[in-house]
Amino acid sequence: MTTLLSQFLTEARDLLDEASRGLVALEREPESEEVTNRVFRAVHTLKGGAGFLAYESLTRLLHAAEDTLVALRARKLAPTPELIDLQLDCLDLVGTWLDSLAEREALPADAS
Repeated sequence: MTTLLSQFLTEARDLLDEASRGLVALEREPESEEVTNRVFRAVHTLKGGAGFLAYESLTRLLHAAEDTLVALRARKLAPTPELIDLQLDCLDLVGTWLDSLAEREALPADAS
């Protein structure tokens, strides 16, 4: 495994954890701009790293999550429990894909 991939995986896990904790906090504090912004920054940074390493499917998935967070920040969507659950499901899938990168240095074959 390259040093760059290893560093990405370490940082990605931290960002994934931060985003997940933030989403859970957002369920308790749905009006919190600070929490929404924190989740957005984590997902945005994670997307940037995936894009830099040219993991296109991972970048697209994170871009979709980021688009939802943009709508939350703009108050075009409300942070309902269902929406938070969908975001958490997305992050779970990201975690599975990160496991694949750690094990095989590749995304799962069905990632696209």
